[in-house]
Amino acid sequence: MKSPNWGKKAKEKLAYAGARRNGRKVALRVLDIVEQRGISQTALAAKMEVSRQQVTRIVKGEDNFTFETIDKLERALDVTLMTIAGPPDGGSGKGKRERGGSGK
Repeated sequence: MKSPNWGKKAKEKLAYAGARRNGRKVALRVLDIVEQRGISQTALAAKMEVSRQQVTRIVKGEDNFTFETIDKLERALDVTLMTIAGPPDGGSGKGKRERGGSGK
C-alpha cells in the first residue's frame, strides 16, 4: 500500500524538529508501524479510543506522551514501545532500604 502523504510529511518534520529525542523515536516508530500495516490515523484513533487530533499530535511528535498514551499505542498496535528496567540488582527491590532510611 502506498504511504499516506501525512506520514512522509511527519517524518520529514520529525527529522529536523527540536522535539524531545524519545518523543521523536516513539513518533517515528509509530509512523513506521502504521505505514507498514496500512493503518490510517482515523483507524488508529478508533483502536486507541482517542481523537484523530491526538493521533495527529502523536505522529507529528507534538504529543507529550503519558504512560497511558504509550499503553494505548502498544495495545492498539500490539507492539512494545517502551521497556522499563527493573532494579539494578535484578531483584524486585522489595524489602530493601536505601541509604537514609530509618533502619527500624
